[in-house]
Amino acid sequence: ALLAAKAEEERIALLSADKELITEDLSKSLRLQGDKLRGRGKYGDALTAFATAQKVSEQIGDKAGIAQSLILTAVVHYRQGNYDVSLENLQKSFAISDASGDQITIAELLNHFAIVHYLRADLDLALEYYQKSLALSQPLGLRDRIATALTGIANINYRRGNYDLALDHYRKALTLREAVG
Repeated sequence: ALLAAKAEEERIALLSADKELITEDLSKSLRLQGDKLRGRGKYGDALTAFATAQKVSEQIGDKAGIAQSLILTAVVHYRQGNYDVSLENLQKSFAISDASGDQITIAELLNHFAIVHYLRADLDLALEYYQKSLALSQPLGLRDRIATALTGIANINYRRGNYDLALDHYRKALTLREAVG
C-alpha cells in the first residue's frame, strides 16, 4: 500500500496512521524493493521507494538508513545522466556519514563520487576519488570497495591508453572479487 500510494501526502498519511510500522526493517525493506525496481529499469518507482525509505529513517532518527537511501537515490540519478542531482544526494549522504564517523559508508561514497566524475569524463577527479576510497578501504579490509576502486582505476588507465597499468589493476580487482565470491 505504501508504494502504491500515488501522492507523497498519501504515503505520509499511511505511515502516520500506524507508528508501529515505522522501523529500521521497513526502511531496509523499502530500499531492497527500490533496488530491485532500479535493477529492472523502473527508475520512477525505485525513486519513490527510496524517498519513502528515507522518510521512514528520518522519522525514527536512523542516520545510516537516511545515508543509504540517499546513496541509492544518487545511483538512479547518475544512471539517468542526472549527475548534478546525483552529486547533491551523495554530498548529503557524505555529510551524514562523516558526522557519524561511518568509514565503511564513506569508502562506498568515494567510489560513487568517482563513478559520477568518470561518467562526466573528469578522469582526474574520478581517479582522485578512487584513490581516496582505496586508501580508506585497504586498512579496513573492505575487499568489495577495494575491488571497485581498483576496477575504476583500471578503467581510467585504459581510457588513457595505459594498458599495462590497467591490466594490472583489473587483475588485482579480479583476484579480490574471486576471493569475496
